[in-house]
Amino acid sequence: MKKLLFIALATFIILSCSSDDNMPCVTCIANSKSYCFYYSGGSNRCNLMSVRECEENSGDNYGNDKTCGDMGSKQDSYAYCLYYSGGSSSYRCSSMSTTECKEKNGKTYGNDKTCDDYMEQQGLYSYCLYLVGGNYKCDSMSTLDCNAVYGGENYKNDNTCGNRWWSSSSVSSSSSEYTEGSCNIEDYGYINIGYQTWMTENLNCYKPGSKCYDDDPDNCDKYGRLYDWATAKQACPDGSRLPSKDDWEELIEFVLYDNDEDYSDKDKYLKAEKYLKVNNKSWGSGKNGNDIYEFAALPGGWSSYDADKKKFFYNYAGSHGYWWSFTEQNKKEAYNLHIYNGNGIVYNDKSYLFSVRCLLSY
Repeated sequence: MKKLLFIALATFIILSCSSDDNMPCVTCIANSKSYCFYYSGGSNRCNLMSVRECEENSGDNYGNDKTCGDMGSKQDSYAYCLYYSGGSSSYRCSSMSTTECKEKNGKTYGNDKTCDDYMEQQGLYSYCLYLVGGNYKCDSMSTLDCNAVYGGENYKNDNTCGNRWWSSSSVSSSSSEYTEGSCNIEDYGYINIGYQTWMTENLNCYKPGSKCYDDDPDNCDKYGRLYDWATAKQACPDGSRLPSKDDWEELIEFVLYDNDEDYSDKDKYLKAEKYLKVNNKSWGSGKNGNDIYEFAALPGGWSSYDADKKKFFYNYAGSHGYWWSFTEQNKKEAYNLHIYNGNGIVYNDKSYLFSVRCLLSY
């Protein structure tokens, strides 16, 4: 009996939908159109659709309100969002839709790319030194983007990036900069020392930011170029690379072992110097080596940039030799070999300009 009553009711409803009167029915309402606020494709939407379709999308009907109570019009707006990203990085401040920010349980900050200075206060937003098309740029960005996206270095609030951002306007000699020299691996000699194959001269490959000692092209021909650490990492010709701290240690250890010297001796670097220095009086009276491995280490000196005076200063050519390694000591400093009175492997500010000696890649 109940089944017959249900069938009769259903028939009545269907017939009602096709009649000309205004009596509402379940099927008619389900097929009627309404603006629906629903989630789809990673964002909220406000679209016109049937009531049934809206319910199938787990949405809310708003009748003729095409803004869906203003929620639909707001879902595509963008703002800087502070959110937890997990891991050691903890928080990020990135531009995204307000909906996405809400999904990340974040907080929006409008056009404020520092998220109300939170990133800067937490050391997560800083000036970044990075290389683009052979030229350095110093821009403010998140530390994560600086490291992961641009492969750069962070300098916190220092908008000069450690005075390492040198444009043609800040360096007066750039318009007449000497750009000769070779970046071709075939133009350099190499020598096997132990299990390593070293370049037999200092690199003289022009890269933006590299310098000739005293801005004298003759010194580039004599000593090779001087490079800051960031440039040195990319300066070696294809097929060769900048040595690591361990590579320099291996070289020192081999020449001492090969000559029956004690590597554990506190004067090990001083003893190793004589086997690596060139023997042509370049180091001064009584300071030259025997160069038995033809490494031909030259005292090319070093350089640094004075931001206040807007000029480069040069020091110690003819008495000191400095060669970069790839290995960092911290964010500001990296290791280098310093040949002078047994100084050996030390670390210095990455902004200093040192010589580069490349190691053949295998």
